Amino acid sequence: MHSSQASPPSQASPPSKPEWGKDEVRTRPLVLALGICLFFVLLSALTPLPESSDAVRALERPSFQAPVWLALLASILYYPLFAALLYRTLTRISPAGARRITVTLLVSALAANSLWNAVLGGAGSPAWGLAGAGFVLAVLTCAFVFMLREERPSAALLAPYLLWVCFDFLWSLELWRLSAG
Repeated sequence: MHSSQASPPSQASPPSKPEWGKDEVRTRPLVLALGICLFFVLLSALTPLPESSDAVRALERPSFQAPVWLALLASILYYPLFAALLYRTLTRISPAGARRITVTLLVSALAANSLWNAVLGGAGSPAWGLAGAGFVLAVLTCAFVFMLREERPSAALLAPYLLWVCFDFLWSLELWRLSAG
């Protein structure tokens, strides 16, 4: 006699969860990204602007200048851009080591950019300004290359600002060259 075994009733599989951090706003990373940027907004507000130093005001300026509207746009979008990049890093880069490296690079760029004003304004030295601009450029270039491997949309978000920093570095280099001569 051949008996057929009844197959177990099929169990409905649980609804699939969205991939980690892809489809929903995650509160903790959002608060962390905004908090980091707010800290640097406050730090920047407490540091003197380079133009407030007599030594900086006396420097001969490079002949090439960014249009005022572009400088204003970069200033307005700077902190929202970094908040978005930090949030995307915290929610979309899944290997913990890669996430830590990217966050460290972004926070280093925020810190260097905030302290650049104090260093250039306080020291009145184009050499220090050039060193700060070079450091920001190096850190953001590393972040950009790293994001190209780990999270291309974030690299695309960073690319226009990286171009701005390249311009800023060239401007700082020319300012230093003019002051040395």
